[in-house]
Amino acid sequence: MGNSFVLRFQVGGLSLPKIAVAGLAGWATMLSPMRDAKAQLSIRFDYRYDSSGFFDAPERRLVLNAAANEYAFRFGDSLTALTPAGTNSWNALVIRPDTGTMELLSDLLVPANTLTIFVSARPLDADKLGMAEVGGFASRGSPAWQESVRDRGQFGAPKDDFGPWGGSIAFDSNPATRWYFDPDPLSLGDLPSNADDFFSVAVHELGHLFGYGTAASWQLRIDSGFTGRNSVLTFGGPVPVEISGDHWADGTMSRVFGTGLLQEAALAPELPPGSRKFLTDLDIAGLRDIGWSVVPEPGVVWLMILALVLGWLRSRLNHKPGSEAVCTSRFK
Repeated sequence: MGNSFVLRFQVGGLSLPKIAVAGLAGWATMLSPMRDAKAQLSIRFDYRYDSSGFFDAPERRLVLNAAANEYAFRFGDSLTALTPAGTNSWNALVIRPDTGTMELLSDLLVPANTLTIFVSARPLDADKLGMAEVGGFASRGSPAWQESVRDRGQFGAPKDDFGPWGGSIAFDSNPATRWYFDPDPLSLGDLPSNADDFFSVAVHELGHLFGYGTAASWQLRIDSGFTGRNSVLTFGGPVPVEISGDHWADGTMSRVFGTGLLQEAALAPELPPGSRKFLTDLDIAGLRDIGWSVVPEPGVVWLMILALVLGWLRSRLNHKPGSEAVCTSRFK
């Protein structure tokens, strides 16, 4: 019987303001059934450490689930289940999102094609809105079992693929943070100008758990920028990254995935008040380079037409005599 111990705690954080541009992805709701037929991945949020009750309100969990759908609906990877039995056992090593301390969970059950993510809130540093920690592990048993715990059946890992069991995300609970939990994250007109958009922060932090700045398959592709094949093709050359290598460089622009709408990449490090980010073509390309299998999307032209129709319908339904809807965007 062999032994294995790996500590995977690597941190990704989203900090406060410079310039970003929110995009539109109103077509996503209508495309969900199409994605469901092909995509396999599930994201299971575990609230056992939510000691402060940050997620007691159902609407907060709904927005978190909407952020998870930015990923789950798009991935077709097959992750092996972690079901210990006999001499095969393991311990999940978690950074508790409510305290920042390490917790060991014995023989955590993780279903196939599922990531388990523990979520809560605690006061973070002044420039942080969220903090993600990829889960570590200690395993014992057969070589095949230990490999499954380490890579979840992703046979190119760690160099060319990534198969985590999950991890944790802490959201900032400082009173100065002005969280906005949008009941309809695909809308932008109701986003307050001074708000810290929870949906955008959750999308960003989930990206770190999927490997941005944390996976070996990400780190091995940094050389005078990020040199992953898909990202280079999308960006037109090596992609600038911030000095730590955990994010795209501040101000890196791309198109909202599946549309022609310009936005700062979701995995850039800054989020100004009053802005929202969706995953962009570049964010998706980076995930492909890390090793994730992305379900194909319908053509851009069709999506743009659908977005315009949905926008027109919404404006007609919401319009009241004597009122005007104003949309303001800031481009860098």
